[in-house]
Amino acid sequence: MKFVIMRENLLEPLQKITNICINKSNLPILNNILIKLKKNILFLISHNLEIEISTKIKLCKIIKEGEISVSAKKFLEICRNFSYNDIMEISLTNNRMTIKNNYISFVLSVLPSNLFPNFVNNKFLLKFNLLNFTLIKLIESTQFSMGIKDARYYINGMLIKSKKNIMHTVTTDGYRISLCNYKNLNKIPDFSIIIPRKSIIELIKLLKKKKNSIINIKININSISFKFKKTLFTTKLINGSFPSYNTIFNKKYNYFIEFNNNILKTAIKRVSIISNKNNIIYMNIKKNYAIIISKNEIEEIAKEKIKINYFGNNFKIAFNAKYIIDILNFFKCGFVNFLLNDDISSIKIENKDNPYNSYIVMPIKL
Repeated sequence: MKFVIMRENLLEPLQKITNICINKSNLPILNNILIKLKKNILFLISHNLEIEISTKIKLCKIIKEGEISVSAKKFLEICRNFSYNDIMEISLTNNRMTIKNNYISFVLSVLPSNLFPNFVNNKFLLKFNLLNFTLIKLIESTQFSMGIKDARYYINGMLIKSKKNIMHTVTTDGYRISLCNYKNLNKIPDFSIIIPRKSIIELIKLLKKKKNSIINIKININSISFKFKKTLFTTKLINGSFPSYNTIFNKKYNYFIEFNNNILKTAIKRVSIISNKNNIIYMNIKKNYAIIISKNEIEEIAKEKIKINYFGNNFKIAFNAKYIIDILNFFKCGFVNFLLNDDISSIKIENKDNPYNSYIVMPIKL
């Protein structure tokens, strides 16, 4: 194996794929990337048993085809530390990889390519295309409420569902639920899958680097792939049934409260400075105003009074400040609506200017 490449042509693709490599894994091969030279194309592949990212580079001179696995961290750091636009010669001799130019030389140990994991290429059941910004919107609208290491493994990810050309993303950690609907989609087949949390986090990084592009999506029984122009992202799916969510979002509410988004967000952030470790915030709702309160174990107290649009009965609710801030940070609107029935029932939060996103937060019992 031998090829010659300019540092800038190698560095950016290499940075895309190395995030998922597992440092200090019990399986040394998972710390590595696979380098493959085939048909005048350089392929770089990373894998962590859940996610596989591959990218291809044509801007290189291939002298001899072949493939080998090498430490992702070391290979990336070496490439970074060559000078701008350096020409790098990379070759494999006697089970050692040499990386050099006229002045610098590195020799690295390698592992055989046949040890490198790969997904079984099952026949894809569904294929369709989606605009990049559509997928970003669906993910960013709901990703913050995914479960984290929950025993109910099926909530440690994002439900992506398509039905009658309407696509949904739904996430929950048991204390809140986020829902995004995207309508007016054409020729999208019906499906329902759960993508793991780690995969969603890595996928959104790639999506943000590929603005205004079309993503080719393929789904089979246990994996999904997203193909960009030169990059292929593949992940395993979570096998399980996502909790039912339609009933709670279609519930009727008796009380309607309108807040100025920025005023509410700023007030909660200020007051929560002294909140306890559980981020508990109390809100006294009265006619046309609300008092937001926090306190802690050493009897420190913060209060702030804000104007609201409300004409119902007085009541008091408590909630996790972080859950509300996550939602308000996503909203880019002037006003948000809180819908609820009493101080112990769920709170539905909606963006007045965006009917496609809805959020449910469970209150804390007083």
